[in-house]
Amino acid sequence: MLLYVLWSSTEMRMRGGGASPALPFAAFYTVLLVSAVDGFLLRLTTWGGPMPLRWAGVLLFAAGSAARLAAMRRRSGSLLRTGRILQLAGLPVALGSLSGSAAALLIGLPGALREELPSRESPVEAVGDE
Repeated sequence: MLLYVLWSSTEMRMRGGGASPALPFAAFYTVLLVSAVDGFLLRLTTWGGPMPLRWAGVLLFAAGSAARLAAMRRRSGSLLRTGRILQLAGLPVALGSLSGSAAALLIGLPGALREELPSRESPVEAVGDE
């Protein structure tokens, strides 16, 4: 959870507050919601182990988060998309949710493939009377 909060707040700050297309974020948060509800509350499609595989999911999520932050610094759209795919692969595995993995494939992947870097356009400056 701490890893998610650190990544999310850092990326939002790097983006300048969140002026980005909603589809990739909505898809990611859908996967997060499905995985968390299934993994923690409903337990309809969860699996318990093996624990090394679950920890591999945490590592995939961490690698994806690092890749996304690096993509923001390097201005690399392909690295941004790769990072999102790693996050989508790791999150449901870390939470042990098969329905989260299905949501990642069906909802998250199409959103991740369309994600672009935020534009670097500066805000329009107000022109005062002279």
